[in-house]
Amino acid sequence: GRQGREMHASQVVIDVPAIPLIEVFLLVLIFQLYRLTALVQEGVKHLRTLNVKKATMQSASSETPAKVKERSTSTPNPMVSRPLQTSSQLFRACYLGETDVNVELLNDALRSYCPLIQQIGAFTLLSIREVHTNVGKIESSFELAPVRYRSMRELLEAEIGAGMHQAGGMLSDPSAAMGMLWARRGLMFWVHIYQARIDAMPGQNERDALYMHKSVEQAYNKNILPFNGWLSQKSFQLALKAVPSDLPKWAPSEDLLTADLTEWVQAVTNLCSRMEAMQKELDLEDLRKS
Repeated sequence: GRQGREMHASQVVIDVPAIPLIEVFLLVLIFQLYRLTALVQEGVKHLRTLNVKKATMQSASSETPAKVKERSTSTPNPMVSRPLQTSSQLFRACYLGETDVNVELLNDALRSYCPLIQQIGAFTLLSIREVHTNVGKIESSFELAPVRYRSMRELLEAEIGAGMHQAGGMLSDPSAAMGMLWARRGLMFWVHIYQARIDAMPGQNERDALYMHKSVEQAYNKNILPFNGWLSQKSFQLALKAVPSDLPKWAPSEDLLTADLTEWVQAVTNLCSRMEAMQKELDLEDLRKS
C-alpha cells in the first residue's frame, strides 16, 4: 500500500562519483596562488619603499669587470633598468661583521626579491609563497627583541636556549631557525639557475627551447628535492610546466645582464655561506623531508 511505496522510495541510493585526487590538489593550488596575489602586491610596495631608502647607497657597479664595462654601449639607470643590482645591494647589506647576518635586513631583502622573480612568470608563485612563509617564521622570534635579535647568531642561540629545538638538527616548526633554513635553500635554488644562465653559451636558450626548463629542474633537484615530501614534489612538477624559455630583460645588454647575474650570485652565495656555517655550528641543519 502507501506505506510500502514510501519505504521503497526511501531506499533510493545516489551514487556520487569519486573526485580524482589530482583535481582536488589543483583546486587547492589555484586557491593558494590566488592568495599570493595580495602578497605579491605588498611586496611591490615594499620594494618601491626600499628603493627610495637605498637610493643613496654606493653603487656596487665598481665591482663589474672592466671588460664588461667596455663592451657596454649604454648607460642604464641601475634603480630602474637593472633591478638585479638593487637586489644585490640589499643582500650584501645583510652582512653583519665578519660572519654574522643582519636578520632585519635579510627579511627586507627577501621580501623585495619577490616582485623581481615574479617577472619571470607564474612558476615563481610557489617560491614567492615560501619566501613570505619563511619571513613570517623568522619574524615571530625576531620581534620578541628586535635590537638584540638583529644578529642571526643571537636569535638562533636564543631559540636553542629556550629549548625549541632538539639535538641532531630536529628543528621546531614554526621557528626562526626553520624559516632561515628554507630561506637559504630557496636562495641557493636561484643561485643555481642564474649560474647556469651565466655559464650558457650565447644563444643557447634559443637553440634549446627547454634550456631554462632544464636549469630550473636541476636547481630544484640539487637544492630542494632532497628535503621535499610527496606533495611538495608534485607542486613543483606542476609549476615546472610554466617555466619560460629565458629570464626577463633585466639589463640593456646581454653583457650587462651577465655582469648583474654574476654580482647577485656572488652576494647571495656569500650570504648563504654565512647562514649555513652558523646553522651547522649550532646543530640546526634539519635534513628531514617537509
